[in-house]
Amino acid sequence: MKYKDLAASPIRFDEAGHTYSTEDGFLLTGVTSVLKSVLFSDKYAGVPEDVLRRAAEYGTKVHAACQLYDIMGDESDLPELERYKAIKEENGINMIAAEYLVSDGSMIATMIDCIDENGNLYDIKTTYSLDEEYLSWQLSFCARLFELQNPTLKAGKLYAIWLRSDRHKLVEVPRRSDEELDKVIKCSLNGETLTVKQEETTEIARVADIEANIIAFKKQVEALEAEKQLVLDRLKSEMETNGLKKIETDRVLVTIVPDSVSSTFDSKKFKEDHPDMAASYMKTSSRKGYVKITLRS
Repeated sequence: MKYKDLAASPIRFDEAGHTYSTEDGFLLTGVTSVLKSVLFSDKYAGVPEDVLRRAAEYGTKVHAACQLYDIMGDESDLPELERYKAIKEENGINMIAAEYLVSDGSMIATMIDCIDENGNLYDIKTTYSLDEEYLSWQLSFCARLFELQNPTLKAGKLYAIWLRSDRHKLVEVPRRSDEELDKVIKCSLNGETLTVKQEETTEIARVADIEANIIAFKKQVEALEAEKQLVLDRLKSEMETNGLKKIETDRVLVTIVPDSVSSTFDSKKFKEDHPDMAASYMKTSSRKGYVKITLRS
């Protein structure tokens, strides 16, 4: 059996509802749903529905253009199709299947965007940035289901084809082990979630480096501030001994500031002594969310 002789799945796919079912109507779970419930529940948290809808429509249009080109040779004026063709030409890729439905026949199913003559699997992405961690899991499930459906074949390498109107790239992603996939399936069945250690993206690596440099600089500043205070204490003692209140040079002006007393409002004690009155003076304000980074030692 060769890669061009791929087994057809008995599972039915309803494009309108994006559901998978057996001939007797039993619904299967899509790989996307499994990953969302177990590993990536917050993947699109906070993104407005209309933005997600437009992104989905854009992705569908690009997928359709690439599929029609692979199957029928149809051209399109979409710049993404030109970039798709460029990736194939630059890497000598010859696709033999598009939108290939695979499943285990009873529980999970998905569509593989493209398969080449060497059995390599591809997923086309049109997102603003490429989530390689997610794609590693997605394509690993694709590879496993591919092999279950075609017992005499082995899936080749796993690739993401990233297409934007002005950019494109081909990225190989690692395959997850069967043990890892089994754990995700088990969690999905039990309604549990997993926290997976992710590989650092270029952006995460860069911000981690910046944060490490900031911490190092802060430590240097603290050490210098401590050394400065020691020198100032000695200088103050010398000035007082010599009756000097000010020293002026070409570089610096040193002045002794006399002791003083200041008063501050003790808001904590006020709240404790007059909680009702303090509450009437409280005001609320919204604060914009932000990304927090914590370096692990």
